[in-house]
Amino acid sequence: MPSCSPDLWFLMLIVISTLTTGSVSDPGPVKVNLHDSATLPCSERCSGSARWTVFHKCSDTLAECDQTSCRSVKEGYQMVHDLYLKGNLSLIITDAADFSKRGWYTCDCDLADVCDVRLQIEPLNTTVEMMASESLILRVDVSNAVDVIYNSAGIPGPSSGQICTVDGPSLQCKPEYTQRSSLTSDLELRRMTPSDSGVYTVMDSRNKEVLHTYTVTVQGSVSGNGPVKVKLHDSATLSCSERCSGLARWTVFHKRSDTLAECDQTSCRSVKEGYLMIHDEYLKGNLSLIITDADFSKRGWYTCDCDLKDVSDVRLQIEPLNTTVEMMASESLILSVDVSDAVDVIYNSAGIPGPSSGQICTVDGPSLQCKPEYTQRSSLTSDLELRRMTPSDSGVYTVMDSRNKEVIRTYTVTVQDVQQSSIWKDGYQKGNSDGYQKGSEDGYRNGLGIGAGVFGIIALALGVILGMFAGPQMRPLMDTCVQRIRREDPLDRRRGDPSGGLQAEDMESGVALARAPQPES
Repeated sequence: MPSCSPDLWFLMLIVISTLTTGSVSDPGPVKVNLHDSATLPCSERCSGSARWTVFHKCSDTLAECDQTSCRSVKEGYQMVHDLYLKGNLSLIITDAADFSKRGWYTCDCDLADVCDVRLQIEPLNTTVEMMASESLILRVDVSNAVDVIYNSAGIPGPSSGQICTVDGPSLQCKPEYTQRSSLTSDLELRRMTPSDSGVYTVMDSRNKEVLHTYTVTVQGSVSGNGPVKVKLHDSATLSCSERCSGLARWTVFHKRSDTLAECDQTSCRSVKEGYLMIHDEYLKGNLSLIITDADFSKRGWYTCDCDLKDVSDVRLQIEPLNTTVEMMASESLILSVDVSDAVDVIYNSAGIPGPSSGQICTVDGPSLQCKPEYTQRSSLTSDLELRRMTPSDSGVYTVMDSRNKEVIRTYTVTVQDVQQSSIWKDGYQKGNSDGYQKGSEDGYRNGLGIGAGVFGIIALALGVILGMFAGPQMRPLMDTCVQRIRREDPLDRRRGDPSGGLQAEDMESGVALARAPQPES
């Protein structure tokens, strides 16, 4: 009889296991309140070794039993031997069930799965009534990533939906919550307003399981000041008025542990250079913070507190810088992007046909991302360079903080062709004027001599040509003219020969000449 193949033996083992143990039991989820004990049920006669494991960690035994005894392999988990002998293999979680123990558990008998049971913690419900400007603390002390979902209470304000995600030490929030949120062991939403009233739900991101809901009501008016706007590198004063008998301090909004300056009844201290409070003013109830040199890195929200209780939140803004640039075609445009945050570069056309308006580049630290038509023309060092500018690139270039949508700089750029450039025109006109004046003076002095020389050369050439080609035809006419002139001249008739001035003919030239008078003998 032929032997069975390994695959066939494996299939037979699965069939036998199913026939002897039956299908895996699923009694449904077990729900308990936070910190209550939990019993995960499993009923099955097992003559061998029964054990419980975490569903996705089969080698991680929690508790086990055999015919002689039971053992708690991990503290807080146990099985009862008397119940095991009766076919009750239930697991008891004695160490107050918490959110970290949520999930699936498996009971097996001699490595054959018997039961899969899910443990759930009943969602916590908390009602919070608070005053405006206070902070809302949301517990997110779970090992899995969680989403924070907001549902409005009907008061106009932030739109409902997911507002933050917490994954371990990482916190990601929507832009309108970024400056207001911070994460320690809990999630803090600061500077609450009546429009923030509503239900906040903390939900397991992976399992979509609600962990905690907060029904929040915020009352009162918002305490705080409008934004303080100053020019780049000017000093700035962030106002805060409050009588404080204890410790008053200023911090960056999202870094509560990062103290900038502080005062108590004895003195004031500048914890970080460039930030100061004045003790005499503190004693009068003026807790204002002075920033000696406001630059782009100091933009943002600041908080004044008294004995760790928030008093005022103030935003510092730097007035946008405006630069006008006139340049010639083919030159490079240099855009300063000297801020620590990511910035967008937005182009608005000046009406000249060319690149479409809108965001053209994003700079985030050393990273530069541009639209395809700008990729080959752009480069990033400490500044952003756009090469080979053309008249169609004229317009307004805006450097804007990507996260806060705050304008940092604007460049109004005009690009001209070389022939249209005012610089070229000025140079051209000056060259014409200088050349005309100098040409007039030098030409007057040298023109006559040069002109005479040229005229002489031309006359000589014409004479040679006429002598070669027109001489034979002109001789008879010239003889007749000469003879006629001499007959009409009375001086020739009175001079010399009594015959009226006999003339001899020059045989060589064929031209009639006057004969010289003969001397008397």
